[in-house]
Amino acid sequence: MDKVTKRLLVGVDLGGTYIKSALVSDEGQIMGRYSVATDAQAGVEAVLDKIREAVERVKTEHVVGIGVGAPGLVDPGTGDVYDLTNFPGWKHVTLAATLRDEFGLPVFADNDGNVMALAECLWGAGRGANSLLGITLGTGVGGGLVLSQQPYQPEGVSAVEIGHIVVQHGGAPCACGGKGCLERLVGNKFIVERFLQRVDRGEKTQVLNRVSGDRGKITPEILSMAADEGDRLAEEIWRETGEYLGSALVTVINLLAPEVIAIGGGVAKAGEKLFSPIRHWVQSYAMSALSQRVSIVPAVLGNDAGVIGAASLAKQRLL
Repeated sequence: MDKVTKRLLVGVDLGGTYIKSALVSDEGQIMGRYSVATDAQAGVEAVLDKIREAVERVKTEHVVGIGVGAPGLVDPGTGDVYDLTNFPGWKHVTLAATLRDEFGLPVFADNDGNVMALAECLWGAGRGANSLLGITLGTGVGGGLVLSQQPYQPEGVSAVEIGHIVVQHGGAPCACGGKGCLERLVGNKFIVERFLQRVDRGEKTQVLNRVSGDRGKITPEILSMAADEGDRLAEEIWRETGEYLGSALVTVINLLAPEVIAIGGGVAKAGEKLFSPIRHWVQSYAMSALSQRVSIVPAVLGNDAGVIGAASLAKQRLL
């Protein structure tokens, strides 16, 4: 065991735009990194070639294992990919086995939300905690769950689909087939959509002046700056966004009682205007004994969480 932990691992973050790889120590420190465009539209073999390139660029003779975080349904037991959103042809791809044959090393794969949560639990916002829920807020809502410092891995599946908890009964249709899902309300384009719906109902705002009337230029970042400057409608949109998130988290807290909830991604950059209503909602509606023990905090590892978490996954599985 000591021989393994004193050596190095490779973590790979398979993203829709870039594939990132890193040489990572057993203490979660990045020793080297590489990034290459994914070009997912080129097909499975082309992307596999890019993954091989990303591993080769950081791998040394001291590497003892490889971990991969992938944005979709992965069997963490076999490392097979069932389906990757926005990756044509990625259905039932033997990802881990293919890389294992290529490099002659143990290879492990899991959902990218799970490896992000593992990284934050072991080395980031939840360092020292036994349980952590990680959430990424961007185009969609991703998530991962760590229990007893291990990724939660139901047999044969890997995704923790917190984005599809229903928080608005009878709400707008979601891409998953449901209605009123959290993702459909707090994904970045849907935050803007809710804002524009209220503008169309006649509510006043200075945001349109900021973008010279071009609605297509409105982003959550623009709304965050407007709220900082006292725009009442922008402030209300962020409060409402935090309450939707808080509503979903009440369910998770009452069910699983995580010690830490770490929230990252572009939307989370709104800061306290988002986190304050989340915490208020949780304190108001979750069971008191559970809400008092949970810390709801910003994720701290940023874009490195994927590669650090993937390497940490490999380390845990090796041990």
